[in-house]
Amino acid sequence: MLEINRLWEKLRSKKNSAEESAELSERVHALVGGRVCEMALKHDASRALQAVYHKGTAQHRSQIVAELSGKLRDLCMSKYGRQVIIKILRTSAKDRPLLAPIFAELRGFTRKLLTHKVAAAVVNCMYGEVGTAEQRGRMVLDCCGREVSLLVDEAATSTSLAEIFARQPNKKSAILGRLHDLLLTLAQKQSVHSQLALHLLREYVEHAEHSARMDVLGSIAPLCEQIVEMKGTKESESALFELLSYGSAKERKVVLKGLKGSWADLTLREYGHRIAMRALVG
Repeated sequence: MLEINRLWEKLRSKKNSAEESAELSERVHALVGGRVCEMALKHDASRALQAVYHKGTAQHRSQIVAELSGKLRDLCMSKYGRQVIIKILRTSAKDRPLLAPIFAELRGFTRKLLTHKVAAAVVNCMYGEVGTAEQRGRMVLDCCGREVSLLVDEAATSTSLAEIFARQPNKKSAILGRLHDLLLTLAQKQSVHSQLALHLLREYVEHAEHSARMDVLGSIAPLCEQIVEMKGTKESESALFELLSYGSAKERKVVLKGLKGSWADLTLREYGHRIAMRALVG
């Protein structure tokens, strides 16, 4: 560990040449090779591992991902392990073949990870930063239940909930029930500040009955400050529109205050202009 930390201090320097960084990365990788999972869980070693992945060769990256295979869920729920996973996702955002196994291994556990205090950051990165449209759609379906994913696999068509409800109307009540419980759990944990959570809220509000919709919005309304901080995304703007439509005077005041100075930009956005119109109508 002392040698790894010493090399990491040199590797993190921005004054290194490409050759120096490559040499240092090779030396650190030689020390952590075969013990990547163990090192990912340690504070100092995880930082060195992130540096190696960021500045190392393609071979280093492939070997690190291969060693982490089968243990990704546990790492996502680790304070330091999740930082390694996030670094891998962001550094290799354009390397789809390398990231595909990561998405495949975590598939089916999106709901559990989203509600976990530590692992939620990994889900946010996967959905909001590096996932393809198909991968994001699968993550949404994971939150709706395993049988929903199987239905889409068999149909091999769109991952839109509207189309699933059209083909399988008998599944609508169960799916909305799961989304209802998930959204209430996220509200209770004050963890709605992610694109995936707000996308699920938008889908739920669109398809749920009025009473159930008001129940969820009432639970999320006290967290509107978190949503205002995310302004600029389609999901947050849809959520703000719903809060202005159904929230109490207190929530509407918080939303309007938080959007001060942003109205001109909002009016030019596909979803943002609805917020301005709703605010004008009152």
